[in-house]
Parts: sequence; C-alpha cells; structure tokens
Amino acid sequence: MKISYEKINPDEGSSFRVLHINVPTSELKWEYHYHPEIELACVVSGSGTRHVGYHKSNFTDGDLVLIGSNIPHSGFGLNSVDPHEEIVIQFDEKLIFSSEKITETKKIKKFIEKAKYGICFSNETKISILPSLLEIMNSQGYRRYILLLTILHQLSEEENYVLLNDEVMPYTLLSKNSDRLQKVFTFVENNYYKEISMDEIARKANLTL
Repeated sequence: MKISYEKINPDEGSSFRVLHINVPTSELKWEYHYHPEIELACVVSGSGTRHVGYHKSNFTDGDLVLIGSNIPHSGFGLNSVDPHEEIVIQFDEKLIFSSEKITETKKIKKFIEKAKYGICFSNETKISILPSLLEIMNSQGYRRYILLLTILHQLSEEENYVLLNDEVMPYTLLSKNSDRLQKVFTFVENNYYKEISMDEIARKANLTL
C-alpha cells in the first residue's frame, strides 16, 4: 500500500477548504495519503472503513473524525456502499495556533493537540454538529471563518470521543522512512483483524521500536 502526499489548496476567497462529496464511490479514489492540514471528516450517512494512522476499523451510520497534521489516512469512502455523503473541512493549524495571546481559543488549541492521535466522535456529536457543517458549505468570508471556530469550539466541549491511536506517528519518520512505512501499513492493512505487536512491526520494517 502506497502512502501519497496530497497538496491542499484553500477555496477561492477563503483560508481553508470545504468539500462536499456526494457522488458514487466508484467515481472516487480512496488512497492512503497525508497532508499538513488538519482535517475534520464527517460521513453524513453510510458505512465504511476508517483508516487513520496505525488504526483501522469499520463504522456504520456515518462517522465524524478529526485528523491531525501529517497523519496518514484513507478516504472514508473506503469499502463503503452507496449512497455515501461526506462533508470535509481541511485547514492549516496556523489559523488556530497563530498566537498564544488569544485566550479565547486556548481550549480549542489544547483539544486540537489530541488530533495527532485521531479523534473519533459519537454519532450524537455528529448529529449535533451537522447543521453547522451544512451551513459552512454555503458561507463565505467572515461568517465562514467564525463557523469554523464555532464548530471546533463545540467539539472541544465534547467528552464522548475516542482517540484512535495510542501513539503519534512522527512527521520525521514519515518523511525520512516512507518506503519502510509503506511496508508497515501494508502489513497492517492485511492483518488489522488480529493483535499486532510493535516488536513484529519493527522487524517487518527493519526499524527500532
């Protein structure tokens, strides 16, 4: 399984990108990729496979996941059955971490730090956040940015979530050892249904723990 780098360009007239995916899954590629931008992916409805970092599992009745910077992941249409609909927000962390002096966003910043593990929210949270996601798709300018902060603030208030990974994949590991990491992810792809030890992974990739 190949890990590819995806270049993200903000929408015209905006500092971040919002995607609405609502086409047959056969028309889209769901390759394993990474990008510096933080990503909030909401599967409005449907089932499929979430693959974030080292974690791989299946979801039903939609999904809501926050993915940190440079964390490899597959598109959430992987192994899905139509109809499949997603709303995805991709933004540079500098939009939130621009200054330590902004007291009002400290809680958001602290929560986003956890995104480096991959955060999976409950279905109830997905339902509650969906109206704001639908609104941000049709918003522009100042209102669009305020909606992004509002969504992130609401998520930072949530307590019902799961961290998908126990450890963080360092970006230096990703950039300097891409060939080895591809062996790791291919192994996980083929053996995710059973318990895999870090010792076994290290041997496969010829890496130290």
